[in-house]
Amino acid sequence: HYSSKSGIRCYKKEEQWVRCIDDLHDYADHALGRLYVEKMFTKDAKEEVDSIGRKIGYPDWLMNDTYLDEKYKYVKEFAAGTPYVTIVANLKENTARKSQEHLREPYNKTARWYMGAAVINAYYSPGSNDIAFPAGILQAPFYQYGLPLSVNMGAIGIVIGHEVTHAFDDRGSQFNAEGQLHNWWSKSTRDKFTERAQCFVHQYGNITDSKTSIKLNGINTKGAEDCAERL
Repeated sequence: HYSSKSGIRCYKKEEQWVRCIDDLHDYADHALGRLYVEKMFTKDAKEEVDSIGRKIGYPDWLMNDTYLDEKYKYVKEFAAGTPYVTIVANLKENTARKSQEHLREPYNKTARWYMGAAVINAYYSPGSNDIAFPAGILQAPFYQYGLPLSVNMGAIGIVIGHEVTHAFDDRGSQFNAEGQLHNWWSKSTRDKFTERAQCFVHQYGNITDSKTSIKLNGINTKGAEDCAERL
């Protein structure tokens, strides 16, 4: 504390236990951190976060013409003036047929991207336990070349934190570190999560869209986005 009138810096006397905790954080931060993690994080939770994969920019196969041709092999060649609805219908058919082919293939979580490189968004996939940040989102206001590192890391860091949180929400808790369907929460943990998340249900459920006069459904958005936004 600082007194502007006297120019004298004054220190408020703290309770001894507060001072002891501050000293531990300053001089034994990692040792204290280990004790905290051992107590608060289960083995499954640690494996989950340690195993989260990262996909940045675009997949390696994007510039591979052979791979890309195979990915769209059921798309026909269209003449100029082909109706838009015809093109879209064929693209949907290609997607459906390629999805059927994947049913007979081993799952390759490294090659599988659920968003195109031009998409301005990011995602966490519980089935592959990875986070993806397409090239489209790696621009202002989330990331911009030439800005201080602290600004870029703070901006894109918000998005990273949001996506990582999805690994520990009510949906992410149903998949293990390998992306396999496995409930690694205890009943008491799930009950506590549901109880504490109820405040988000009430908060967002009381918001009404001004243009449509439609009230939001806090239950629908609780696990999907609300918890990740606030945590």
